[in-house]
Parts: sequence; structure tokens; C-alpha cells
Amino acid sequence: MEESVKNPYLLQSVSNALSIIELLGQHEELSALEVSQLMGIGKATAFRLLYTLEQHNFVAKSSYAKYRLSIKLASLGEVVTRRMEITRIVHPYLEKLSHQFHETAHLVVWNSQTDVIVADRVIGSSPISYKTVTGFITPAHSAASGRVLLAYAEPEKIEAYLQEADFIQHNGLGLKNGAELRNLIQEIHSSGMAENEGDAILGLSAYAVPIFDNQGIAIASISVSGAQASLNAQKKQIISALKSCAQEINDLISL
Repeated sequence: MEESVKNPYLLQSVSNALSIIELLGQHEELSALEVSQLMGIGKATAFRLLYTLEQHNFVAKSSYAKYRLSIKLASLGEVVTRRMEITRIVHPYLEKLSHQFHETAHLVVWNSQTDVIVADRVIGSSPISYKTVTGFITPAHSAASGRVLLAYAEPEKIEAYLQEADFIQHNGLGLKNGAELRNLIQEIHSSGMAENEGDAILGLSAYAVPIFDNQGIAIASISVSGAQASLNAQKKQIISALKSCAQEINDLISL
């Protein structure tokens, strides 16, 4: 409690849960009693925290009531490492695209089963360039960069997305339903790119292409976004440059 008094923004239960994860990183496995003794918290509290972590698959319980870290943490670590590696490889290409067209270039990856996140971006020099932020999250079907990721996802992931996606429109913009999204996915496969010409944010256009890993799975997308009039005038050149950059990135990733 002393720590939470010093820092009013700290949630003690979350802090304790994260401390348990760190503790289990130092020990192969521990019982609830051992966790309570090492952390100086009640056994009942330790059990509830361990139970919660177990329900979210961050820890696994053995047949003799001891807990260890689960494989989920390894997979999350792999995601973080992969994102950092992709960002390192892709960033120079974002700079190249942004410099060439004076617009904002993005690197986007999956954030969850339904959302994508901006992992990196280079803001364009155009006076009305799209000034997004790294870490911005949006539903996949709402952005060109998310649409192209979705189009090249595994069939079961697409079906799950169609079941979960929220197609609420804002000011009459965007896709209306899953049927429209299915048709769009077919168009993306035919052209090898996705676009958004004022149907998500009025006056904003974006073109995006996928980035594949060495197993042919779309793990990211790169895009150029900006004022609709400016991008439409350069559409063919932007799409050509995006595809060229994506091919070079794919070659680097597959090495």
C-alpha cells in the first residue's frame, strides 16, 4: 500500500500481478504460498492474482499446484522482437517514400484480432500532410493499411474478423457491412494493394501494400497517406513506388 500512496496513479493489483510475472521469471515454478512469502502479500491475494494470470494464460499451473510462466509470454516476446526488427528494416523506406511524395508514410502491423497499429511513420513535408502518431490503433477495415493486411490474412482469421468487426459508420463514411468487405478483399487480391479515397476520413486518401515474411504471411503493410487531391494526382507513381519498396523489404526479410 505504501507504494500506491506515493504514486496515486499506480494500481496495486496490476503492479502485484506484474511483480509475480517477474518473480516467476527468476524461479522455474512457485506455489501460491511461496509467492505470498517472497512478495510479502497474503496467500489469498497471491492465489487470486495467480488465478487471474492463469485465466489469461500468462502462467500455467502444474498438477501439484505450482505455477510457472506460460508459453504465451514467449510468443508476445517474439511479437515485440519481430516488430522491432521490421521497424529497423522498413524505416529507411518510409523516409524514401515520404521524401519522394512529400506525404506521410506508415508502417502498420496487427495489434489484435480486429485492430491494427501504426508501428512507425515519417511525417510528410506537405503543408497539409497527414500527421498521425506512432501507436495509433484503428479497426483493420477502416484503413487502407489494415485492409491490405486483412486481405492477405489466413481464411479463418478473415472469417473471425467478419464475425467480430463493428461496421458503424461515421458521417456516412466507410464500409457498411461484411459483404462490402468481402468484395473489397477480392479487389485487393486482384490489384495487390488497398486504397482509401475519402471513405474513412473525408478528404484523406491512402494507398497500402503488404509486407510478407519468409513463409508468405502478411505481417505488416506500408502506406502513403495525405490530402485526397494531392495523392490522386500521383496515384500511379505512389502505388508503383510502394510495390517496389515492398519487394525490396520482402527480399531483406527473407534473407
